[in-house]
Amino acid sequence: MSRYIASNDSGENFAYGFDRPLSEYFLQKYVGDEVIDLVGFPLKGNKTAFLNAIEQNNVKLPDHHLQCVCLDLPFEDTLDQAIFSIYSW
Repeated sequence: MSRYIASNDSGENFAYGFDRPLSEYFLQKYVGDEVIDLVGFPLKGNKTAFLNAIEQNNVKLPDHHLQCVCLDLPFEDTLDQAIFSIYSW
């Protein structure tokens, strides 16, 4: 599982990533000590749900992570690594 931290212009914090065993993306919002699941188990974790959630919450992600989502790839540090990972997994 990959796990990354992101925020939006309002200073809200989010965790996001790709869960390989479930083959789905996830997005969680942190409000104080509470974690709110926005995308991913137990909710739908497909790329459409993930892209809609990051847009609705104005979450800023690196461009290569957005490219990974559009290509249905797990997150890696670079797009090249993400493409390589699907062939070596």
